[in-house]
Amino acid sequence: MKINQPGGLLGCGKSVEIVLQHTRNFICRLAGSCFTLSSHHNESIHLMLRRHNTRIKPTFFIAIVLLRILLVPPTVAGEEDPQKQFDHALKTYKSGNWRKTEKECRELLKETPAFTEAHELLGFALEHDGDLKKSMAEYRTAIQLNPKVAVYHVALGSALDKGNDLRGALGEYRIAHELDPNDKETQLRFEGITQELDAVAEIESHKGGGVRNLTEPVPVYEQDPPYTPAARHAKTQGNVVLSIIIGKDGSVLSARILKGLDPGLDIKAIETVRTWKFKPATANGQPVPVQVLVQVTFRLF
Repeated sequence: MKINQPGGLLGCGKSVEIVLQHTRNFICRLAGSCFTLSSHHNESIHLMLRRHNTRIKPTFFIAIVLLRILLVPPTVAGEEDPQKQFDHALKTYKSGNWRKTEKECRELLKETPAFTEAHELLGFALEHDGDLKKSMAEYRTAIQLNPKVAVYHVALGSALDKGNDLRGALGEYRIAHELDPNDKETQLRFEGITQELDAVAEIESHKGGGVRNLTEPVPVYEQDPPYTPAARHAKTQGNVVLSIIIGKDGSVLSARILKGLDPGLDIKAIETVRTWKFKPATANGQPVPVQVLVQVTFRLF
């Protein structure tokens, strides 16, 4: 029986049609507020509704609503898309707010623990905040979840390098280079660590004696290290003492903290000292690598 025929249901087909129209609109709004559907599916459903606008049966419309429900699973109230959460955390990281980045990444990982990019980003934030140990733990977690991503190995290698685990860093750079042979930066890092290890071996050989006419390295470029926002806020001041290796070309091959001041400032001291340039030390007129102590001062003016 068609519901729009005179003498139909309740004796008034037009009234029933109006009631169904209002019911349909209400359920569409309700379903639309609870479920996310692609534009393609929405258009298909709306097209079917338009085609059956004048002769729609209750059972037909119920089938349409069920189809809408089954096509896309419901979104839990308050649940946020992990990718959107990550994009927001990345934006926070680029703004330089490391602590807030840490918080946002941890909230994301609490709900999505296998989100590898979030582990890497959390590692970056921790590293900037001066916590190398925890940052390396995050990089290792990302590698365990996806060992075929070269950038995770590069990140871990860089942290190991800063922590003066040269052989560990060399191993990670080697893996990264094997995964992505076209990455020139990784190749340069690998070569730099190799030169550093060679320099350490040469310095060790000099300790046995036989080196004459040794001249000290002379600084030709020194840059002051920047403050971290946390250290500036805490008004931290003082000195950081480092042991550095200066290569035959006058570049700083490695820097190791002997006396720290603040985790974040210690990292800034290492990063800054490694940009310094020297006139290399010489032995018997030939450039040689040497190990010297330097002091970096942090002062607020």
